[in-house]
Amino acid sequence: MRLQFWKGQLIDGHAPDMVDASILAWTDLRGTATPNSPKWIEATDFLSSSLRRAGQYKASLEWVSLLLKVERSPWRLLAAAECNVVLGRDKAAESLMVECQKQVKELSASERKSEIETAKFLTLQIEKLRSKITGDAHIQKTTEP
Repeated sequence: MRLQFWKGQLIDGHAPDMVDASILAWTDLRGTATPNSPKWIEATDFLSSSLRRAGQYKASLEWVSLLLKVERSPWRLLAAAECNVVLGRDKAAESLMVECQKQVKELSASERKSEIETAKFLTLQIEKLRSKITGDAHIQKTTEP
């Protein structure tokens, strides 16, 4: 299993254009890991990310949605929101961004510099995604407190 994990990281880090190989590596690791174990969760995160890089947003959303049942981290919420924006599901995306923003607010109140920097980065990513939303969801966003 270590070798499979190393292979996935090596492909992602040194050959990002080989996204199909990355998807295969993370899929293989998921298949050998115990469901819901830390390695399975990490492999599923990387698989979802690779699928987004490959433009396979629907498949990525399926995996990240599964992970959101385990932990609703701001990173996963943002990944799910990105998929929904690309798939034209603006209201679902906005709902995820609102939830993410609540967690980001907590991070920005931290005394730790790393958490404050993370909050700034996530806020910027949320703003970029929101700029791609049109219609009712965008109006809802601007009226939220």
